[in-house]
Amino acid sequence: SRVAGLIHTQPFAQMTLDQICRCAEAMKRRTAAAGEEVIRYAGTGDYFYVLESGEAEVSRPDPRTGKLVKVATLQAGASFGEEALLRGGLRNATVKMSKPGALLCLAVADFDQLLASHFVNEIAPEAAHSMLSRRQAELIDCRWGDEHEVWRIPGGRLIPLDAMRAEALQLDKTKSYIVYCRTGRRSRAAAFLMRQLGLTATVLKGGIAEWPYAFEGEPDMRPYTARKPEVTPFGDPDRKS
Repeated sequence: SRVAGLIHTQPFAQMTLDQICRCAEAMKRRTAAAGEEVIRYAGTGDYFYVLESGEAEVSRPDPRTGKLVKVATLQAGASFGEEALLRGGLRNATVKMSKPGALLCLAVADFDQLLASHFVNEIAPEAAHSMLSRRQAELIDCRWGDEHEVWRIPGGRLIPLDAMRAEALQLDKTKSYIVYCRTGRRSRAAAFLMRQLGLTATVLKGGIAEWPYAFEGEPDMRPYTARKPEVTPFGDPDRKS
């Protein structure tokens, strides 16, 4: 019954039956009461979740006030919690049960082995440069706009990670995409989201920090503590000291 529930759930819908069975076997099921915080903003990422039943609300800090604001409602079949695991950082949202239900939980080690390894692939700068030069792929920068303005790889399209779920829906599924950030951590999460949407996406290994070819702007190699602080809805590891 657990496998039957996962078959039509992203990202499992794109996996083979054998792969889904392995994930289902590794998952733990637990109940959750109404009002329970499954994930807390700025908490440690330890599990990937599938909402088997019930309903949950997603809240993120308002960029102006810092107060948590509801941004989405999750229904049965929704999955969440992958971004912190892929980026190796803190949770960027709070997910609270609005109706009681059940969750399927996949620990980070199993997530890396069974899901991330299937959906996230890296490409070396040399191979990426060759594909881009031959127009065999398009480049996407998933960093923040201010980072893109300061330092970027020519020809890339800016789609910040926090806008990826919505804007990736407009991308051409017949094309291949190479996604980059500063070090390769945010782009892992971006590629995972894109793959769930049926896009062909690969992560630029090492990000722009290890790009040996032409770039625009000036490399910003200062420690992150020296940068102008800003309130953002994402606790991104690339923005920590």
